[in-house]
Order: sequence, then structure tokens, then C-alpha cells
Amino acid sequence: MTTRITIKLPIRKVLETLNQRLTEREQLAKDYPRLTKQYDKDYENWKDECVRYFLENPNCAVWASAETGHPHFDEGKDKVLVKFAIKASKLPERPQLPKDNPKNYGWERETEELAEAVKLLTMAEEAGQETVSTGTYRNLSRWL
Repeated sequence: MTTRITIKLPIRKVLETLNQRLTEREQLAKDYPRLTKQYDKDYENWKDECVRYFLENPNCAVWASAETGHPHFDEGKDKVLVKFAIKASKLPERPQLPKDNPKNYGWERETEELAEAVKLLTMAEEAGQETVSTGTYRNLSRWL
């Protein structure tokens, strides 16, 4: 048997949280090109640090494989791609991009939905509504 739960949240508190989430998403969209450029620089530095670590500590690596004339590097087959495995804990921390990508269609659609929810709840509050219904809360819970 399922139990129904009735939730009465103040609409003002829900709006504050939703506005905060919307502001964060808008800021990420504005900062993302800069973050991507910084990530590219950090990633190149990280690769250099990994190579430096390997060259200074050759015994830390385990032979993984070698391929002659790897197509990504050389069509003339006069180079060998050698792979080694090194424990990640021995290497510097790898740079990360934010997990959310504002250029993603789904992300853009979610931001639009969030903006619409803020607009509708603002209108409801201006009309005198004081609380958020259980159904509305259920639809907004991923943002809270």
C-alpha cells in the first residue's frame, strides 16, 4: 500500500532556491568558453607533467603495448606507439571541465524549463499563493 505525502513549502523559499540554481546555470554558460580555454592549457600542462614524471621514474611504469605505424601518428609506418600504464595516484591530478556543458541541447532545455518554473512561481506568488503543492514540488524537486 502506498502512502501519499502532502508537502506545504513556502513559495518564497522555493523561489529563492530556484533563482539561485538559475543564476548558477547562467553564470556557467557565460564562463564556459573561458573555462574550456583554461582546461585546454591545464590539460597540456598535465600531459607534460605526466611525461616528466615518467622520464624521472621509469620503473614506475608497466609495459602495456606497442603498435607499429599507428595510423593516428604516422602513415609511413616508421614510428612506434608505445603504451605504458602508471598508477594514477602517482601522477598529478588531471584537470576537469565542469560536468555540465551549457552547449548541450538537453542542458539548454533544462535551463529554459527552470526559467519558466521561476516565472510561473513568481506569478503565483504575486497572485497571493503562499505554498507550493505536492505535485509542483515533485516536478521541481530536481532543482531543490
